[in-house]
Amino acid sequence: MIALTSKTLYGIAAMTELARRHGQGLVHAKSIGSTRRIPQQFLANIFNQLIKAGLVRSVRGARGGLELARDPEAITVRDVVTVLDGSAGLCPGASSSAALDEILAHAERSLARAFRVSLRALAARETELNSRSIIYEI
Repeated sequence: MIALTSKTLYGIAAMTELARRHGQGLVHAKSIGSTRRIPQQFLANIFNQLIKAGLVRSVRGARGGLELARDPEAITVRDVVTVLDGSAGLCPGASSSAALDEILAHAERSLARAFRVSLRALAARETELNSRSIIYEI
């Protein structure tokens, strides 16, 4: 089973938060960290990588903050995973079994399809699922 690193999972969560707030102005990293429960020491490193990769734009100063460098529809989960975790692949062709390589290749294609989801779609789905879990008390 493929396991993404904590850094990558935090990065996807942070980018989803930026997608959710897209168009509302710059967002402070501290706000993202507290909303998503991401330790600040992870967040600084994660955003540095995402900024260098051109996925996030940073503005310094008292009125500064972060925002997605592109529309959230144009950034995929795969983009974030690739920046933070490399290719995160299953290495089909690396085993000594043609049958196993076939299974790994199929799994790799399925994973690539799943990671093609845009940050906008991920944020919308998250909002939808969160709204279902609200408990009303009388």
